[in-house]
Amino acid sequence: MRVLTIPLPDALTVSALSHIVLDVTYQDAKKRSLLDIPETRDEVFKTVFGGSLVQKAIQGGKIQVVLF
Repeated sequence: MRVLTIPLPDALTVSALSHIVLDVTYQDAKKRSLLDIPETRDEVFKTVFGGSLVQKAIQGGKIQVVLF
């Protein structure tokens, strides 16, 4: 199995990240927010907050999580 690695611009790396902003006020047609839908909520926590680099940066105060 071959893994293709694509270098990311510095702006897309965790080291350049300062805030993660989640709009939890938006509601879909069924009046559900981002955190009300199990598939969406689980995917956000798995992909956004699941990375060890992101977790360490949040715990270290380098990244702030903003919910509005």
